[in-house]
Amino acid sequence: MNKRQTRKLNMAITVLDNMDTNQSLWNTVPAISPKVESLRTITNRILQLEQTQQNDITGNREGKERKLATLAAKAIAIAKPLACFARDSENQTLLAEIDFELTHILQTKDLTAIDRSRTILDKATQHKTELIPYGITQAILDELEDAIDQFSQVMTTPRVARTLTKTATHAIKAEAGKLDTTLITLDQILTPFRTTKKTFYNTYINARQIIDTGSRNIMLRGKITDARTGIPIPGVIITIKRQGFRKTITSSKRGHYRFQMLHTSTYRITFVKDGYQTITDNNVGINAAKTLTLNFIMTVS
Repeated sequence: MNKRQTRKLNMAITVLDNMDTNQSLWNTVPAISPKVESLRTITNRILQLEQTQQNDITGNREGKERKLATLAAKAIAIAKPLACFARDSENQTLLAEIDFELTHILQTKDLTAIDRSRTILDKATQHKTELIPYGITQAILDELEDAIDQFSQVMTTPRVARTLTKTATHAIKAEAGKLDTTLITLDQILTPFRTTKKTFYNTYINARQIIDTGSRNIMLRGKITDARTGIPIPGVIITIKRQGFRKTITSSKRGHYRFQMLHTSTYRITFVKDGYQTITDNNVGINAAKTLTLNFIMTVS
């Protein structure tokens, strides 16, 4: 990702955190919620693509086959109920997009398997409320997202790695355009709050301006989830430090965290939450010219 795309993504994450924190102030306006969820879907998609760009891809055949089998099973476990929903709602367009069998993921090119799995995930996320009666939960969607990430990390050759990175780069550009459109629409819907709920509106506008303020660059960010359920963990106490420096924050309602204005150096980072095993990483390398994304999974103690 280039600097502008990185700042735009950082801004979108900040906007989402602000909207989640102030949900009680805007949830009486039905038109807002779909736009917030659309923004969340696009932001998560860009984070996935960014991770693909950063991956150091290896050629572990046995690990790759195992992860492909896991990916296929989780993808089809969502695709089948999603197809039932499409038929019940007479949505032929949706049905045509996701009506896959297990072999359509197991017996195809790696990139196609990933693309089809992501299509299933994206479409299921768009209809996640309607899919609750079909047994599809956010935890199940998160498991598929993790399976996609895991399989992406064991692609076989440098050539495939380059192809995947190039594909991700083009996809990020397209998703960034969708991000702009969604944010502009959200801006318009929230305009009445300018006079009715000034404080909330001003915090929203401040969040939207991060892209234009270079002094607020984010150097490290990520998401913290539960190892068993895949659900984001809020309120995790995160401390990053090196000699002569220490900073502590807590994860957001959606499990996100971010650190701003870090100098290029190696840091020690810890994650602490009651009921979970503490995580410590003593070798987090920060480059002030880039944003590093590190996602962590916490296990119940």
